[in-house]
Amino acid sequence: MMILADPSLENSAIVSLAGYLSRRTNVCVQVVDRSGTIVAVSRNGLDLLGRTADSVCGRDWATLWEGASRLRAEAALVTA
Repeated sequence: MMILADPSLENSAIVSLAGYLSRRTNVCVQVVDRSGTIVAVSRNGLDLLGRTADSVCGRDWATLWEGASRLRAEAALVTA
């Protein structure tokens, strides 16, 4: 199950794919827009992160990382 920050995303192909993956794997699926904002996250992902939807959706994805990992996350967003 995907938790969406914006209900208008409900019918997008990427959210459908992410929803499919989130039901079949034990991973944290997040959909990030071009600005780096998390616009959707799997329910399983929230459980793995130990967070609520409100604390993840709408947040800058790179802020979930610390130290060198955060620098790599920020660089990944720049090149995406």
